[in-house]
Order: sequence, then C-alpha cells, then structure tokens
Amino acid sequence: MIDDMKFSGNAMYSTNGRMYAHGTLMLDSDKNEVTNALKVRKDKIESKGVKSIRSRVTNIKPFLPKENQDMTTEEFKEEILLKIFGVDSVDEVNTYELTDEDWQKIQEYTDKYYGNWDWNYGHSPEFNVERYKRFSIGSIDIRLNVQEGKIANAKIYGDFFGLGDIKDVEDKLIGTRYEKEALKKVVDTIDVKKYFGDMENKELFDLIY
Repeated sequence: MIDDMKFSGNAMYSTNGRMYAHGTLMLDSDKNEVTNALKVRKDKIESKGVKSIRSRVTNIKPFLPKENQDMTTEEFKEEILLKIFGVDSVDEVNTYELTDEDWQKIQEYTDKYYGNWDWNYGHSPEFNVERYKRFSIGSIDIRLNVQEGKIANAKIYGDFFGLGDIKDVEDKLIGTRYEKEALKKVVDTIDVKKYFGDMENKELFDLIY
C-alpha cells in the first residue's frame, strides 16, 4: 500500500506442501481502464468464495524519485532483479535454461492439470449469477447457481409470453459447464421462439453469459 492505495495484487495456491504464487505491480497503468475493470456490473455475479478487499488504486511511478520518473517497465523490472539478487548488473543474475526434460515435465503437468477444465474450474467456489434484461417480447430474469463450475440450479422469470413450459429450458441448463462454448452449445439447441417469443438464440446466450 502507498498512502492507503493499492498498487499490487497477489494470489496463492497451496497443495502437497508447495505454494504457487503470482502477483502484479502497477507501474504506469491507465487508471481509468483499471477503474472500469473493477466496476461491479448491474447484472451481477455473487461469489461465495473469498472476496478481495476493494480499495483505491495508484501507480508506483509517481512515487519514484524524480530521477526515475521516466523509467520504462523494462528498466523497472531490472531494478527489481538487482534488489532481489543483490547485484550491480543484470549480467550477474544467474539464468536457468530449461532442459528438454523440464519441458517434458511442463507438458505433462499441462495435460494433467493446467489444461484440464476440471482442475481449473471444477473446484471453483460456489457462486450465483443474476441476469436481467428487457426485450421487445418482455423482460427476462435468469438466476443461476453454479457449483464446481457447473450450473446446479436455474430459474427463469419474466413477463414474456411463450408457448412452452420454461422449466424445459431450466432443465437444459442444469449440469452445463458455466463457460462460453458449453453454454452456447446448449442454448443453440433451444427453440427460443417457442419458450420466449420473437427473439434469437444469440440474444438468450448473451443474456446468460
């Protein structure tokens, strides 16, 4: 924190006695873009996981000594390396070159974990999704409960006039992964005009996701 303003964000994951960590530093970011990214949408997603504490944000650059105000991102990275390794030049920093065996291990872990949907999303915290929009056919209010990355419960409300039982649509959504391709595949199979009136599948998909 600098003057009670956040300039960094970090996340950690612990497993089998090992800790994985990553973080960011805001050196000279566009604060307007950062503010827009942090705004809570009216159509909200409410997570039951650990919530990040909101605070004002700032860049590091304005707080650097005057002689460093024009420092580039690359120069800033080099300064960090010099401090971490306690050397006077980046040429003195030991560089580890990945071997073929290393790359093989990396690929194995990617296939088993990092490229696996169940590992990335299957153990995500439970969260609720609320989506509302008024269309020419009336308003549609969609409520989803997502557990382990999949829709566990779905309810659809609104003042639209469809011919089919809306529970058919709710049942189709249940069990679907809450990710773009899986949802689109399911929504494309729904006869939206039967259940909602004169609207397109893409409009329903855009509302859900």
